[in-house]
Amino acid sequence: MGLRPAFAASTLDPDVASIIWVVWYWVSGAMLVFGALALWAWFAARRGSRDVLVVPIVIAVFYMITGAVTTAVEHDAFWLLFLVEETLLFVSALRLKRTA
Repeated sequence: MGLRPAFAASTLDPDVASIIWVVWYWVSGAMLVFGALALWAWFAARRGSRDVLVVPIVIAVFYMITGAVTTAVEHDAFWLLFLVEETLLFVSALRLKRTA
């Protein structure tokens, strides 16, 4: 069963369900844009431009904060994935920046 039928069968207020879908698609788009920016920065860094590495560093810090806060609030270890993945992105971007 997909998400749309589950929402249709639920007792959620239709306005609440609509907002959930808007947020779902917005977050999906934001993650796609962040991924594209990280790839762009990586290719630019390979061509010698180290200044672009500020982009993945900012993305990493944002997700590290999100992972830490959400883990603390939700008490769910799943959200630690954000913290771990983005810590790796942060460290690798810093190392790339220093190897200029």
